[in-house]
Amino acid sequence: MSHATLVGLILLAGVLGFRHGIDWDHIAAITDLVGGESDKRRGFILALWYAAGHEVVIIAFGALATLLGWTLPHWMDGVMERFVGITLFILAIFLIISFIRNRGEWVVMSRWRLLFIGFYRWAY
Repeated sequence: MSHATLVGLILLAGVLGFRHGIDWDHIAAITDLVGGESDKRRGFILALWYAAGHEVVIIAFGALATLLGWTLPHWMDGVMERFVGITLFILAIFLIISFIRNRGEWVVMSRWRLLFIGFYRWAY
């Protein structure tokens, strides 16, 4: 593989990675993570940690799959898209319930806190 080909592949991976990072589910996750932060610097650091952690996981699984020659079945994309859609739908329901319970007063909470509160109320 020539040097130019390697550089081209790295640039292509960067562009596709950036495109992947601005998908609606990633934007929702980052917004959820930093939306309640009043300190902009802390919000930026949280978003940066999210992005770095996501990238490390993608690189690790991608490298492992490449080294072992693994491939995912074609139907897996549809399954995962539905899973993400269902997850976001459930979180939207939690947000609507929270909005109704707080009588229209907007209270910013992360989705993890909403899930915890919902589970706690259901279990107890």
